Amino acid sequence: MTCVAKATQSLMMSRQITGEQAGVIRSGFAMGSCRGACMPTSCAILGQNCGTIPDGCGMTLTCGNACPASLQRCFCRDGSQVQTCTTNVDCSSGQSQDLICGPLCASRGGESGTACFPNDPSCGP
Repeated sequence: MTCVAKATQSLMMSRQITGEQAGVIRSGFAMGSCRGACMPTSCAILGQNCGTIPDGCGMTLTCGNACPASLQRCFCRDGSQVQTCTTNVDCSSGQSQDLICGPLCASRGGESGTACFPNDPSCGP
C-alpha cells in the first residue's frame, strides 16, 4: 500500500490526478479490488510531450502535437537489429524506447538494447 500512496501523492503533486481520484485509487487497493487490474502510465510519467504513446493497458495517450520522426533502432537478443521511423518515441526515455522495441523484438528472443536518433534525415518526407 505504501507504493500506492507514494504514487498517488506524486500524481497529485504533478496535478495529473485530483485528491478525490487519489482517494478512490488508495481505497480500491486497500480493499483488494484492483488485483489483476492495469494501472496505466501517463505522458508526464514517461516524459513525453508530443505524439501518442501506449498507456500500458491497451489504450493510447495523446501527449501533444505530432513529434518529429526519429529513427529507433532495436537490438534483439538473437543478434538481429530492427529499425523503424517513429514519432512515438522520446529518445531521452529508455522506457519510451522499450515500448517500441519490446514488441518488435518479441519474436527474436526479446530486446537487448535500443538506440534512438531524433529528427533523423532518413525518416524525413
